[in-house]
Amino acid sequence: MREKIKNSIAKALGVELEDLAEEGLLRQELGIAGIELADLVETIKTEFKAEIPEEELTQAQTLGQFLDLVEQYAQDEL
Repeated sequence: MREKIKNSIAKALGVELEDLAEEGLLRQELGIAGIELADLVETIKTEFKAEIPEEELTQAQTLGQFLDLVEQYAQDEL
């Protein structure tokens, strides 16, 4: 499931999968902030039926932490 989530993120951001390091900081290294982050969260919510609490989303600093949250809250077992 984790690879499928990463593929969706890469597609949404228009980057290669290999460019997404799990230890990469969402805002600084990957440049995901503001509208991009909101769009990404909406895509993930729709595709994986993941309702992630806002307070937990704001605490995710790395791609790995974001992936952990999606896996934790995803209702679509892929």
